Amino acid sequence: MSVGFEVEEFRDHYYLVRGEVDGDAVETRFLADPAALDALGVGSSPAADVVRATVAFLLQRQRLDELPPQVDLEDVAAAYPDFEDALRAALDA
Repeated sequence: MSVGFEVEEFRDHYYLVRGEVDGDAVETRFLADPAALDALGVGSSPAADVVRATVAFLLQRQRLDELPPQVDLEDVAAAYPDFEDALRAALDA
């Protein structure tokens, strides 16, 4: 099942992700600091695009309402060995 979501920058390097699951509004924050983007090899991509691709990656593995209140890109990379390759592929598509 595809879940729609919106990504909005709300503070330097922080993005608010909003969506709906089973009729309930869900939101979580993503930290996309420049050092993390560089470490992932996507520093030249807009951070909002990286967050969108990261959310899409995570939604293949869990529901939006199962994400923690704040997600750090470095934590995603540490938890999923295939994340970096998947992220680069999604941004190149």
